[in-house]
Amino acid sequence: DCDVQMLTPELVLLSGRSGTGKTALAQNLRSTVSTADSLFVSGKFDQRKKSEPYTAFVTAFNSLCEITVSIEKCSTDLRERSSILAIKSALCSNIGSESSLLTDIIPNISLFLGDQQKTSTNDQSASMGYETARNRSNFLLRQFVRAFCG
Repeated sequence: DCDVQMLTPELVLLSGRSGTGKTALAQNLRSTVSTADSLFVSGKFDQRKKSEPYTAFVTAFNSLCEITVSIEKCSTDLRERSSILAIKSALCSNIGSESSLLTDIIPNISLFLGDQQKTSTNDQSASMGYETARNRSNFLLRQFVRAFCG
């Protein structure tokens, strides 16, 4: 055992054929890295949902939103609550009035942000072409990750 303190966010992506132990490895990793100062989420691509991009990320990000809401509501640790408020503030400033577009991708973000910034998704989406909408979605996903990792 060694005492290692990570000061930067880390992302681990596992790939391989079905049945090779990726899920077991992820669960082992969870027990290894889970500490009071870390959040661990995982997602899994579903082979039956090949037409739905980002399924593993959506699963993980929805879980992340649920965890942060739980911490925000239940934690008595002022440092934890302060961190969650900083994430929420960064997220609101990074995505601005486009939270409804991100809610279409990560539905549980509405649990985290509440009704702070509601706009009509249909109005925004209808005015964008496919490529613009895809680029905007990718940008918003990056902003989501930045808010948690920044």
